[in-house]
Amino acid sequence: MGADRGEPAVEREVCMDRANPFRHLETRFERCDSREELHAEVCRSARELTGAAGTCLVVREGDLCHHVSVDSDIPLWLGQRFPMDKCLSGWAIRHQMTAVAPDIHKDTRPAKVVHLPTPVHSVMMCPIIDREPVGAIGACWPNSGVPSAQCIAVLEKVASLAGSALHRFGGWSGHTGSNITN
Repeated sequence: MGADRGEPAVEREVCMDRANPFRHLETRFERCDSREELHAEVCRSARELTGAAGTCLVVREGDLCHHVSVDSDIPLWLGQRFPMDKCLSGWAIRHQMTAVAPDIHKDTRPAKVVHLPTPVHSVMMCPIIDREPVGAIGACWPNSGVPSAQCIAVLEKVASLAGSALHRFGGWSGHTGSNITN
């Protein structure tokens, strides 16, 4: 997956175990007993590994993006649903690529509608793909800036592992809404 980085800005550092950041991630995901527990662990792990102020897990429900889990110090969108064409997570899902908005207030994609009511300024959304794009995981910061290439790669790896782990709980076959729970 590639990344649409937008405007150049100061790169963010990634807070992680540089030796092998994913060593325990698969095990942590495998130990989850429910889809909800896995959702929370995916967000917690993504935040830990990217150093983001907040992370969210978004599930595609037809033409909507449902924010099913968050791990954040700043207000995010837990439980809310947005049209795919009105949010950055929907953009990432539809384009099947990571979207980076160094300053969400200047971004030309449709995300402004969703992000303006929060203190979020910088956002990265990575699609979760299981044969087709079924959701996204996002990382947010209260300041403007571009995540490093390493930070982007980390979120993409978490998304890949999350897609595999979520498949254990019935997969994403019902992502149009029938099998999705929060």
